Amino acid sequence: MKALVVGGLLALSVGTVWAASPAVSRGEVLLQVSFEECMALAKSAFTAEGYKVAPSDQKSVSFVLAHKDIHTAYITCSPAPKFDMWANIFVASYTQDRNIPGNERVKLQTHLANAKAKKTP
Repeated sequence: MKALVVGGLLALSVGTVWAASPAVSRGEVLLQVSFEECMALAKSAFTAEGYKVAPSDQKSVSFVLAHKDIHTAYITCSPAPKFDMWANIFVASYTQDRNIPGNERVKLQTHLANAKAKKTP
């Protein structure tokens, strides 16, 4: 499942620069929230960092997609034991510098962790 999400992220991130692959970063945080709260926190984190959240009218979607400048990012919400939720953060950036998407991912992950985190593995 995670491989499909990363693959989808990379496919969506490819624009006019076909020769170079975007740099990618992934992180996760375990939250003590419901699925709905996780999705709301994901949207809030993107908004706080200046991302434009892509519209989604599908109730069964378990991720939030957003874009900012050279960055395309997903935050997925997946069930965890004891009624917790895993928030997985994926960021791809049109750059060869792997630190750039990593820095963006850390900002998003920090918003989630500060909101209602149980622990950050």
